[in-house]
Amino acid sequence: MSAYKTIGLRPTVVEITDSAVVIRRHKLMGQDTTSIPLDRVLSVDVRTGPLFWRAQVVLHAGDDVVVEGLRNRDAAAIRADIERALS
Repeated sequence: MSAYKTIGLRPTVVEITDSAVVIRRHKLMGQDTTSIPLDRVLSVDVRTGPLFWRAQVVLHAGDDVVVEGLRNRDAAAIRADIERALS
């Protein structure tokens, strides 16, 4: 299992397990958890900005799931981990 955290006051945590991608978005009170089974992930796009912490990961799994505020290297590692798990 791999885990990556966004930068910010209420960080989002992206965990990649053997069977799913779990996204935990922290809110003022509690958190929202989204779990996407790996067999539903169609593709992963990484969009990077001019600064090293402005990356987005877009998971295409029916509805698009966007995680913003990642470091560029973390976004690339998320894509690599998901592609490795899918192969």
